[in-house]
Amino acid sequence: MRGAAVCAAWICIVFGSDLSVAHGQYADPATLSPSFRQAIQRIEPTVVTILIGAAGDPVGAVPTGVVGADDRPRVGAGVIITEQGHIVTSARLFQYAASARVRTADGRVYNAHSLKTDAVSDLAIIRIDPTTRLPFAPFGNSQTLQRGDWVLAVGGGTGDVASFSAGVIGTKSARNPDLGGVYALQHDADVDWSKAGGPLVSLTGEVVGFNLAPTMAPRGSAASFAYPVTESRTILRSLLQASGTGVGGGGGTPATGGRAYLGLFVTELTAADAQRLGATNVQGALVTSVTPGGPAANLGLEADDILMSFDGRPALNPRDLQALLELRRPGDTITLTIWRRGKGLVGPVTLIDAANRP
Repeated sequence: MRGAAVCAAWICIVFGSDLSVAHGQYADPATLSPSFRQAIQRIEPTVVTILIGAAGDPVGAVPTGVVGADDRPRVGAGVIITEQGHIVTSARLFQYAASARVRTADGRVYNAHSLKTDAVSDLAIIRIDPTTRLPFAPFGNSQTLQRGDWVLAVGGGTGDVASFSAGVIGTKSARNPDLGGVYALQHDADVDWSKAGGPLVSLTGEVVGFNLAPTMAPRGSAASFAYPVTESRTILRSLLQASGTGVGGGGGTPATGGRAYLGLFVTELTAADAQRLGATNVQGALVTSVTPGGPAANLGLEADDILMSFDGRPALNPRDLQALLELRRPGDTITLTIWRRGKGLVGPVTLIDAANRP
């Protein structure tokens, strides 16, 4: 059955204006425009508008602006991930929500329920009860993205059709302090509240990330950010298995088991850094900072250490570390292998819940 196949695919994590100069070369609108159109046509049926209700709103009132008079979001976005009505969106959208309704691409409106949130990643899942099977978004592989790749940030918008903005990937490992230090995709496609929670898609129309709420961008930054889809898969699976709450009341339950936290920030080890440290034959990720009082600090790690492996698995860059952490839970004890001033050091560290990070 098609529904069973979708369920099996989910369990296996197989989901289904003028353009100016970019990186020193002129973009050819004759080539890019058809690609943009095709990507939008593929993803648009799965993108929804989320209408956020505030306490005291008249029953059935429809928000007339993206942000209300209280400066809180009234319109956001999401993307359908199962034909039964599960939708990924932004957790921050629901921080002060009293109610929420979902408008699908074909104009139908449903009440949202079963809110489940993960504040660390700003991911949330809500559920609607459709009368028919819904189209759901194809998931891509965010790890294959390269700097300079074109992406589209898509939202439901305030009109009758989806809105989108185009940009390029600036870095795949932007450190986002508002997300507890986890890494995000940085790009220059405009993201306002109407796109928060909506998909970031490749030119093939596949989801490669989820647009973070605008207030979760690093302070003073004009860039936009998205949580990468590959790292989201474990989180979304946990959210699907967690018990949910009603939309009203200011939030839902976190993912079952919490989020593992190490308190360690790394960057890719460059040839210049390797030469500076006398580590020209070492492979690993360069430690840039350690959170005082966190697990890594308690083990004694410090800046300019080189993280070689995480519990026996190579950790060569920030994305490797984040992906390995997403597979762990608070309370897990893992072994770190590091290089420091010509010596290889090994030590155990017990991960803590990100909600309790120093």
